[in-house]
Amino acid sequence: MGPKAYQSIYNTSYPKPPSHDAFPKFTRLPRELRVLIWRESLQRNRLVKVELVRKHDADNNIRYAHKNNLGKVVTGGQYHATTPGYRIYSKLLRVSAEARYEALRFYRIHIPCHIRDPWGKTSKESILYLSPDYDFLHLETRCRAKDTVVDYLFDLKAYDPLGIGLYNIAVSKNTLRSSHWFELEPEHLDPPARKAYLETLSQLREVFLVNITTCARSNAGPLSSIRGAGVRFNDGFPIMTQEPAFARLLPDPRPIQRNLKKVIIATPDPREIINSWRRLLANAGIRHRLNQVQYRYLLAQRPIREGDAVFGAEDAERYLAKENQQWKAALETVSGFRKKKPPYTWSPGKVDAAFGFWLFPVDSDGKAPLGLAEQDPLCWNRILDLSDYPPELGLSEMR
Repeated sequence: MGPKAYQSIYNTSYPKPPSHDAFPKFTRLPRELRVLIWRESLQRNRLVKVELVRKHDADNNIRYAHKNNLGKVVTGGQYHATTPGYRIYSKLLRVSAEARYEALRFYRIHIPCHIRDPWGKTSKESILYLSPDYDFLHLETRCRAKDTVVDYLFDLKAYDPLGIGLYNIAVSKNTLRSSHWFELEPEHLDPPARKAYLETLSQLREVFLVNITTCARSNAGPLSSIRGAGVRFNDGFPIMTQEPAFARLLPDPRPIQRNLKKVIIATPDPREIINSWRRLLANAGIRHRLNQVQYRYLLAQRPIREGDAVFGAEDAERYLAKENQQWKAALETVSGFRKKKPPYTWSPGKVDAAFGFWLFPVDSDGKAPLGLAEQDPLCWNRILDLSDYPPELGLSEMR
């Protein structure tokens, strides 16, 4: 038996609405009532990662020369789109013909995509089912946005029976910068692509500005790369999982006031991604109505090793147990530097571990976020007091 995790897992213990695993008389209900139940069960948010890569032979493909099964023009396969396949398909697709019909109506965008196995070793061509109203599309690419993101946004609209496409998006600084998306000028796009691109940006409802780090929970003073962090363990900091579905709890209901006093942003300055997004909108000439778009700064820690990725409750237990062992070893090492001073001690488990992410509000009026002053220089590895900015908790579904 492996070591015991030092924290309870909030995902499996927080108060949820009562559920019934079995209802034998369900099929006897009127069809209208069954349909309402199917639709209600589908209404959940997902963070769906899609990785875009430009095809090597993209220059040989004729753009806008093909139509999809809806009779709409598509870009013609200039890119590869790949998504992690873990729990990406609703179980209602396999329950019954009636349930499958409702699931396909709910996830109304049926777009071609490579589905990668959970361990990232293989992928196969398939269909990705998306709901514009509930899904957040986390776009990742290092190829030019002009050849990947723009075409994908065009095709999302083409594969949507309503012709809408994307409402909610999640994007990281790496994608905005590496793909040169933040400096894209729409006047250089083909007219069809430009129209779809500007329409998508204009209709956005919510934007997650993503910052996922690897070293925000445990910092062992001189062993840490974060200067000024001291010897401290932030057991309230959320841990990212591979599960796409999540619940939104506003605010984070755990007692995290102490955890928010000293939050480590072990990545580029938060203002960099926000400024990049604002430049993107300015280049496109987009000015949203007041409160049309809600901006959230997504903050989480991911496992360093791929083998430690969290898919479910058992993985979460193993991750916490391993983290516990590593932290104790670090404390023993650091205590050896203290000479005659007492060794460091630690009382774990004061806050339940949350697997998911924090969502901090971001003003859309140009103000600096998270209490940072406009005149402060941009820098890496900030330590911020976020106690005046209680976050929303995006809590991964966990089994």
